[in-house]
Amino acid sequence: MAERDDNHDITQGDVPALYSGNDPIGSFVEAVCVRPVMYTMDGTWAEVGAFLEGFYSGMGGHSSTKAGREGVERWMDFCHWALLRLTGRGHSEPYQLFQTLREKYPEEAVAFVRLAELCIEYRQSGRSL
Repeated sequence: MAERDDNHDITQGDVPALYSGNDPIGSFVEAVCVRPVMYTMDGTWAEVGAFLEGFYSGMGGHSSTKAGREGVERWMDFCHWALLRLTGRGHSEPYQLFQTLREKYPEEAVAFVRLAELCIEYRQSGRSL
């Protein structure tokens, strides 16, 4: 998806609008972007970043199942891929994705929309998150 020029006009309400027609919410990360207050106290960018980091960290550290390990691997791959798209270089720590998005998009609503757009792009490239 093309980066928007009108970032100042984006609101948190624009995230659900990305999922119209036949493109349902395709990942847990996208669900959190659509309804952050459902998963965190106030739905702030910092809370969502900490929540997702903790969720996937816990999944990796406490799951002995193949599905749990694969979920963490998909999360790490997505974060690396998204950072490559945003900066031209990948990073080994997923939290850097949240820092980078916030630096590029100081308005929280814009950062949420961009994270959801990256998830959609990632899935459209044939990967699952």
